[in-house]
Amino acid sequence: MEEVELAGPAEEILRFLSERKNPMFEAHELAINYVYYRFKFDGRSERTIKGIFKNALKGDKERKYNSNKSVKNFKAYCFSMRSGHFEKAPAGWDISKEEDLHELGRL
Repeated sequence: MEEVELAGPAEEILRFLSERKNPMFEAHELAINYVYYRFKFDGRSERTIKGIFKNALKGDKERKYNSNKSVKNFKAYCFSMRSGHFEKAPAGWDISKEEDLHELGRL
């Protein structure tokens, strides 16, 4: 992944966060909750990191994401959080303390 692929969507997400009027959540709270949601859940169901035949952290052979979809998913998550449709990250949750991240820890 190149820097350009990260810079554009990151700017768009930051712009979205700064343009919100009367936010229910601070920007850093939304970011933490979104990371928690994406790490722990696959859609509405709980994510299985290590299964019998597949490890979710190994990645896919074909690219299944794009920056526009990522930004759209983040915005949808923010609006859904406001409605109370998703769980929030537990108080004090930190992704760096997740045991399932040993393989990604080198990044």
